[in-house]
Amino acid sequence: MAINSEDGDAYGILGDALLEVGRYAEAEAAYDHMVQLERSLYSYSRLAGLKSTRGDSAGAIADLERAVALGKAAKQPSEGIAWAEWQLGMEHFAIGDLLMAESCYRQSLQTYPNYYRALAGMAQLRTAQKSYDEAIDFYQKAIAILPMPDYAAALGDIYAKTGRDEQARQQYALVEYIGRLNDINKVLYNRELAYFYADHDLKLNLGLELAQRELDYRRDIYAYDLLAWNLYKNGRLDEARAAIEEALKLGTKDAKLFFHAGMIYSSLDAKAKATEFLALALSTNRNFHPVFSATAAEILERLEHSTDRAGVERQGQGG
Repeated sequence: MAINSEDGDAYGILGDALLEVGRYAEAEAAYDHMVQLERSLYSYSRLAGLKSTRGDSAGAIADLERAVALGKAAKQPSEGIAWAEWQLGMEHFAIGDLLMAESCYRQSLQTYPNYYRALAGMAQLRTAQKSYDEAIDFYQKAIAILPMPDYAAALGDIYAKTGRDEQARQQYALVEYIGRLNDINKVLYNRELAYFYADHDLKLNLGLELAQRELDYRRDIYAYDLLAWNLYKNGRLDEARAAIEEALKLGTKDAKLFFHAGMIYSSLDAKAKATEFLALALSTNRNFHPVFSATAAEILERLEHSTDRAGVERQGQGG
């Protein structure tokens, strides 16, 4: 930027770096400057990501639609356009709009056939719709193209949910194998592995170590969520509460964040907050996870029942 202050890409890269370390206001300024210099697929898709992080789903969707239109008009590379279409699908999925999510994923696959992100998006969508065989097929296709640990973990969860325990174990072993292959980097899959360990109650000490290491490199809201979830799983509840409050500070609308918050507050016996966040998780996206959606509904029902029972008991005492 010192050489060329009119280079929009430079502001985009700066914004990306600032976003990674949690400096959101500065990232927004960089992205805004990029948009002023160039209204493009790349500028609007970046701005959309920041809006999504701040809980502005409608703004993120509008910017991604602009990004796709501008990318097509400028005849940008098809993979870049497909990425924005996939991201648009993710935004719709995050707020529970499964029909629009599917439309976007299918458009992404039409733009760039066999795009692994869109295949995984379709797999997540079919899981939410309880079409497990189709979900398995989509995840297998995505993993064959690029074996990401979170895809293998999600596929394992479907196998476990449908009673195919041996196949589930194979996928869970693949998650760790992928992580070991990249261990020389020490950073690349820390986040995915730490979520995997916490989600499955495996190697909880190692999961917490990875989460803490991740926070050393990246201080975005998901690094704090990751730390909160691993602290919770290790029984360090007060620290987990502090971390999840940091993760929630921007108002991000993410059912996973809300679920983690609800579970932490429930363990702290903060029933009102636990009820609030578990209800938020389910109202944001009732099918956000093949296992944890049911967990959220079950604990929320238990909390609401205990609140109702306490109210009846108070009325009885008053009478």
